[in-house]
Amino acid sequence: GRYYLLNTTHKAEKSCLYVIPPMNGTKFPAPYEFGYKENSTWEMNEGSVFGQGPHIIDEDEVFGATNTTLVYTDYRQCNVGLLSGDRIGGPHLELWKHSHVKDESKVLKCCQTVFKQELKKLGKTSEDVKLVSKGCSYPNNN
Repeated sequence: GRYYLLNTTHKAEKSCLYVIPPMNGTKFPAPYEFGYKENSTWEMNEGSVFGQGPHIIDEDEVFGATNTTLVYTDYRQCNVGLLSGDRIGGPHLELWKHSHVKDESKVLKCCQTVFKQELKKLGKTSEDVKLVSKGCSYPNNN
């Protein structure tokens, strides 16, 4: 499956961003693919990821080196994290959803609640949130 970025406080974030995580058991640093929409064209790229406790350390040509600190995750359905990086600044609050999760999922609702709480802690409001997945019709290729 994939993870879709639903919401972020990173105003310059790419539209319709998604990640195809490495297979379970892949040694770190693990290669992975991600895609996004640039104007009306789907772009695909690769990066490498390293997990260390609550941190997801990532490097790719588009975003550079980044560190996401997980605020909340159930490791299957959704994640809330704080993203920072040399090229993108931060911390930027993010809400990710796995592709198999229905919008009415209780776990997703929990992630949405945590996202709102963290938004408040950062002194931000819904006006500061970019809806990255709005209107996205994701490609089916893996």
